[in-house]
Amino acid sequence: MYKYSSMLLNFFFFYLVNPTSALHMKAELPTKKDFQVELYRTGNFTQVTDTLISVQLKDSRLLHGKINWRPEMFADAMVLFHLLT
Repeated sequence: MYKYSSMLLNFFFFYLVNPTSALHMKAELPTKKDFQVELYRTGNFTQVTDTLISVQLKDSRLLHGKINWRPEMFADAMVLFHLLT
């Protein structure tokens, strides 16, 4: 018999431009049928969630997904890209 336990994978990266800020990615399997990924930033400010992806298997034929993102994250990424080049 297979016994399920929740799994969590957490990465974080420091910005080259601002070493006090960090980008985190958290992937989690809270149950057998749920999967969540969160991309957020921390630093000298409150935690800012850029993207949250949630996928749930409702039954063997129905998969439900939801994506939430912060619209300003694309502009922030372009600023960071221009600073790095």
